[in-house]
Amino acid sequence: MEEDPWMKYIAVPGLMVTTSATALLLGFDKSHWTDAGSFYQTVTNNRATSQIFIQIIAHSLGAFQIRILCSLINLYTRLRLNRRPVALDLLKFWNAVCGVRLDWSLSIRSLVPLIAFLLLTLIPGAIWAGALTPVVTSTSTNSTHSGFHTSSSSIRLPQYSMASNELWGTLNFLTGSIAVRRDTGTFTYAPNYELQGIILNQAASASSRNGSIPRHAKIDNSQYVYEGRSFGVGSSVGLVDGSISSSPILGYSYTETGYDAQVHCVRNDSMDWSISDVRVAPKDNSLPNIYLVTGFLPNGARNGYAACGFRKPDGIVALVGQAFNGKNIFAIAAGDDYHELNKIQCNVDFNPKNFSINVNITAKSIAVTPLSAKTRAPDMEPSGNMTAITMRMPTSFSQQNACNLYTSIIGNTFKYNIQNIVAAYGTSTHDPLYGDRNGQALKGVEDSLTSMLDNILLAYSSAQLIIADDTISTPTTALLQSVRL
Repeated sequence: MEEDPWMKYIAVPGLMVTTSATALLLGFDKSHWTDAGSFYQTVTNNRATSQIFIQIIAHSLGAFQIRILCSLINLYTRLRLNRRPVALDLLKFWNAVCGVRLDWSLSIRSLVPLIAFLLLTLIPGAIWAGALTPVVTSTSTNSTHSGFHTSSSSIRLPQYSMASNELWGTLNFLTGSIAVRRDTGTFTYAPNYELQGIILNQAASASSRNGSIPRHAKIDNSQYVYEGRSFGVGSSVGLVDGSISSSPILGYSYTETGYDAQVHCVRNDSMDWSISDVRVAPKDNSLPNIYLVTGFLPNGARNGYAACGFRKPDGIVALVGQAFNGKNIFAIAAGDDYHELNKIQCNVDFNPKNFSINVNITAKSIAVTPLSAKTRAPDMEPSGNMTAITMRMPTSFSQQNACNLYTSIIGNTFKYNIQNIVAAYGTSTHDPLYGDRNGQALKGVEDSLTSMLDNILLAYSSAQLIIADDTISTPTTALLQSVRL
């Protein structure tokens, strides 16, 4: 049972190779090493070849360890033979073990341990294969990888500069004349005309019926969905992020400045905003009755417009919103069919904030989180013109639907969302804020108006990107698909 001569020379180098490989893998694991560049591309694009290469290396390293183990057994056997005689069957067993081969001439008592040993010799190679196989993971970086190239990552954000003031800062929404239609969606400075349907539809489902975080689609064709409120930011996602939204990027994040519109509603029975008769139609109902909705808002602004209906003012809901004297106020006058909405007054605060926007490209979702800061975030449009226009937009929704004759579209929008609040909180809850029907109605209106304001701001920011091309760049942090060992 003489040992092969080459084993004398390969044992130490073999141990050096396996020890070095082990140290290298431990170093990769300790440093959390990942690669999203050329190594990632090679592994993912040539999976079969990579596995063949890994298996060859793994079994070679495993063979080094097995041969060294067999050499130790061989040396032990020689020492044993020098001390005492052994049975022929045991000698044949040791010889088969050292040669890592199966000997069917052995007795059952020796054959079973030999088979077990031969099966154990497969384990080192399998362990090495598992340790060497690259694992797909993710890593954050401020750079993007395209093929074998790396570049800094940034995204364009809308801004409201004087260069595009004639588009966003004027009363274009009254005429509805500026709109661009592309495969990615409809972009306009008159969302009250072009995007009224989707804005009111989302306002009708602004609140969750089961207490979960509401999800709603972005108001374009990007197929992205907001997890919670949009706050009017995130318009760049799916529109101008083509350079950073391709494989192997799983998602990205960035910071954007916008407005956190806070809506607080109360019941104000003394409010002046109300419905009055102007012309009563013939009793045969051949013509609708015409009414004038008018009055002063609590901020001192006076407003008014006509409404009509066949059944007196029962089916009329008139919403008005205006920024005046530094206060942003909405008021609702409603007929008997929508009595829960009558005399509701809502104050709005547009608080400038920085928002963290996290985009999941795989799930097509956007999560917007307000960032807390000790100092007030800069106002993206300090003149107040943008917020004043945003406040007037829901009034246009109401004016366009003031003569629906039998029912009110804007009224149904609020009513359906109030029903969501009732479903979420129940009719017998003891919640101090939403425990009664009045509190639930106020909450439903608050959430619907908040949804409208967010989407109006989002429509304007999208138009600034696509129509005005008035943008600035901000860095992004990309979540890349990568591999690690």
